Amino acid sequence: MPKEELISLNEYCRRYKKAPKTVTEMIARGELKATRKGTGSHWLIRVGGDTVPIKQYDELFEKYIKAKTELESIKRFVAGVET
Repeated sequence: MPKEELISLNEYCRRYKKAPKTVTEMIARGELKATRKGTGSHWLIRVGGDTVPIKQYDELFEKYIKAKTELESIKRFVAGVET
């Protein structure tokens, strides 16, 4: 598993080729895990490890629920149970 680290907003922008305003908006929406060491201080963004953007997690979780529901329906159909 990759090591988790905290990087500055500017470093995040450089690595992922995003504008600072875009990254700040992503933090505000909760798509990135970020923290500050005090009022008015710089953002530190958590990257690496097993972190994933919340939007991506929600999309995958929704697909998982749909797949699980379909699988249960197929199991009932094969077993001959009416839905």
